[in-house]
Formats: sequence, structure tokens, C-alpha cells
Amino acid sequence: KCIHCYASAPTKKDFSNELNTQGLEKLITQIDEMGVLEICFTGGESFCSKKTLELSKEFHKKGIKLSYITNASLINERRIEELKQIKPSFIRVSFHSHKKELFEKITGTKNYYKVLDNVMKLKEAGIVPAISCTLFNGINNSYTIIKEFLEFFKERGFNAKDISFDEFVPDGCGKISKQYRINEEEAIKNIENAFIEVFNYKPIKNESPLKDSYCGVGVSSLAIKSNGNITLCPVLQEPV
Repeated sequence: KCIHCYASAPTKKDFSNELNTQGLEKLITQIDEMGVLEICFTGGESFCSKKTLELSKEFHKKGIKLSYITNASLINERRIEELKQIKPSFIRVSFHSHKKELFEKITGTKNYYKVLDNVMKLKEAGIVPAISCTLFNGINNSYTIIKEFLEFFKERGFNAKDISFDEFVPDGCGKISKQYRINEEEAIKNIENAFIEVFNYKPIKNESPLKDSYCGVGVSSLAIKSNGNITLCPVLQEPV
């Protein structure tokens, strides 16, 4: 339901093209034999499927590191206990505004308090989630709102390195919302200044093996869809 979801997830839940049990077992074996070091579950929403944690346990037994990108709306005590056993490398939670009305505008839900509560439950359980905020022009990209966002999570015990910002990409659902594209240089300046003021911390720019890009496509990662197709990244739909 997020206004920028690249998955363009249909409202009708049709899982008929997903890998069956035999296909998943074969996938686990192939990934293990290839020497894959880490698997990140993403979506859409990674915890929509019960297969996420079932697969996680199998990969964990084989010593493969695991991580998750989630909106945290489906996190509960049972899943937290299972995650504690798996010891994920990270759990990145999409949290696009500390302001309830903006959060709900972006996500198309009424889940603000539920998600915030689940974020704090993860933290209290010793699984400190990485907070990821996508910036939208005219919604949450001003210096004041970014600064307030950092202060909001600092008050709740989060550190500067627990928080990151992403750029809105007009793909999937976002194809009809190109007006939300931000001015990248202006956004970076606002983010850097806000981090300095709130945390006295200057974010480190990540270097990439690719020139003029931070993307790991074709260098350090690829994506496996739920139907078994391989793509160069989760956003791209065309299989390799």
C-alpha cells in the first residue's frame, strides 16, 4: 500500500506461481553449495509469508548470515523469539516519518503506533533495528522534518548509525508519483547538517566498486524472486 512500493503488489493474494516445498529445498541446497555468504529477505513485506522464518532456520543451520527488510507491522513476540535464535546481521525497518499523519499518508495504513511499538519491542529484545526513511519531495524532505526525525529516534535510544535515508525512486507504484522526486544534493546537505546538529556526527559516504553508483547490482548481490526467477536486483522484474 506504500505510495512508492516498487513491487506493485496486487491486492489479490495469488501464490500459485511461488516455489513449492520441493523447489525451496532445491534452492536451499543450491545456495549452500554455491557458498553464498548472506541472504536478505525483502518484498514487498518479507514477513507476509510464513516461509520466511522457515527458510531462515534452514539457512541458519548451514551457517549463512541472514538479514531482513520489513515494515515491522507483522512483528510479534513469537517472531521476535525466533529471530533471537537466528541472530540476524540486521533488520532494517521502513519508518518514513515520525509524524503520524505523514507516516500514514506514505504507507496507506493506520499502523503508526503498532509499527512504532514493534520497533521498540525489537530493540528491547536486543535486536536493534536499522531505521530506514524514504524521502519524498514536499512531504518529509525539509531540514526541519529530517532534524525532528533524528531527534525522535535519539530520544528513544537510537544512535546515528542506526538511521539512514533513502531516495524515492519512481518505479512500481511510484511511477504515477514522479512529483515526489527529491533534489538529491539538497537532501544530502539537509541530512548531513541534521546529523551534525542532533548527533554531532557526519555520515560517511559509502564507496562502491562501481563508478558513479552506490548500487551493488552485478557486483555483490542479486535477487531471487518467490517464483525462482533470478534478477539483478529486487526492483528489476525481468529475469536473467
